[in-house]
Formats: sequence, C-alpha cells, structure tokens
Amino acid sequence: MYKITQDIGSYSEVIIGSQPLLVLEVGATALNYMIMQSDRSLQKLRYYQIDINNPADLSETLEEILANDDLLGKNFSNCHIIYNFSSNQLIPEKYYHEHVNKQLLEVIHGDLVKGVILNEKVSDLHAHNIYRIPKDIHQVLLRKFPLNTQHHYYTLLLDHLYKTAGVESDKVVVSFYRKNIIAIVVKDSKLQLMQQFGYQTTEDVAYWLLNIYNQFNLEQLSTPLEISGMIDEDSAMYTELLKYFSRIDFESHPDYIKEGVLLQGYPKHFFSPILKLATCVS
Repeated sequence: MYKITQDIGSYSEVIIGSQPLLVLEVGATALNYMIMQSDRSLQKLRYYQIDINNPADLSETLEEILANDDLLGKNFSNCHIIYNFSSNQLIPEKYYHEHVNKQLLEVIHGDLVKGVILNEKVSDLHAHNIYRIPKDIHQVLLRKFPLNTQHHYYTLLLDHLYKTAGVESDKVVVSFYRKNIIAIVVKDSKLQLMQQFGYQTTEDVAYWLLNIYNQFNLEQLSTPLEISGMIDEDSAMYTELLKYFSRIDFESHPDYIKEGVLLQGYPKHFFSPILKLATCVS
C-alpha cells in the first residue's frame, strides 16, 4: 500500500529531453524524488509513503509505483538513485579490504537479508562506506533505470556535511522521516556519530536525542540541534523537543538550487534532506 503525500510542480513544467536530473531516494517506508533542470531550476518534488507489513513486499510495491507514476515512466539519462537503508558500515581506509565486506555486514546487521553489497569512498573521512541493498529492490531499479548512478544516503550526507555545512563547531544534525530519524553528531571538529533511530512517539525521539547529548557530553542549553524534514513548528514533536533543547535551528535548503515560486508557502526545512543531497550529485 502506498500514497502520495507531497506533489509539487506540474507535469507541463518538466521538460523531458532537456537532460533533466532525476534524484530518486528509496527507503523501507518511502520513495521520494525530485527533478531539476540543467540550469539548477527545481521542477518537481513528489513523495510517496509506503506502508507494508512484510519487508519482502517492498520490491513489488516499488514496481507498482514506478509503473504508475506519470513522470518516472519517462527516459532519464541523468538519474541518481539514493539508497536510504540502514545496513551499512563506515570502515577506515587503512582497514578496508573488499573481500570481507559481506562478512562484516553480516556480523553487524545479520544475514537474514540477502542483498547486493556496494561500497563508496568517503574522501573527507578517509574511509569507505559499505552497504547492502536487498537484491530484488536493486534489480527493480536497475531494470527501470539502467543508466542510473547509485549512492548511499549516508555517503552523500557526509559529503554535504564536510563540504557545505562544516564540522568546525559542535552540533547535532537530525533529519526527520515518518518513522525514523537520522542523527549526526559533530564534536571537537570530528564526526562522532551517524545513525538511524526508529520511533513511534514524540517521546521516543526525545529519548534518543537526550541519550545522544548525554553520551557525548553535549550541553542541551548551548549545543545546537539542527533539524530538517517533515517536522512543523506547530507539531507535537517540536513542542516535545522544546522541553529539553534550548537551541533548535531549522536547516534551510541550499541556495544552489533555483526553486523559484515552487516551494512558496512551505517551510524551507521540509525538503532539505533530498535537496541538499541533490547538490552532491549535480
């Protein structure tokens, strides 16, 4: 089961044939995509919410979405697929050996999911990000977009952190999704943590973040909590966070992308998670 939760930009605005960039983010509970023209003007944002009881049904659901979406049925020669799955591990470059990637992921994340093992170099960290994608999902996307370039969400997130956002000051950066958050901790000008946490209630999120601040000895009154994604200032989630954190900053999306009037009326942090990653692949 799936539904469209955000649909911004009309079909007529997307000029197929002008080599537009398609950025497609795929995770266990969502498929989101954006289309940007070669002059960096944003043309389309569409978000799908996926609700399935059995993870094995995800590939079938993705196939259905791809078959029925009016724009994804077009031919995109410039397509970047971002896998947002949590089965990954950062390995320092000096300890990286490709032949043990599979065994390492199985030790950390288990061996119930059989998938394709991919890896990417994270230059700023002098490390490799190895990750596992369920084989059937990988095949569905490869058939649909044979000319695609693949990335892991965390690789691009780190690229944006080091090249754009910076690691000079202590901070906790959190991207909000419907059932999980992705948290980054920067302290002493170094990456200390990048991890995904699931949640059901606002109290769950507060618990995870309080634990993070405590674990890394960060001051709740002074260390900024930078948030982005689908969280509103009028929401119960934001109200809950205000009980514990004094410096909450909303992350804006990058000026690099020309949004025009497309996102007028929307908080600038809503779509920052996918827009900032698009700047890393364009």
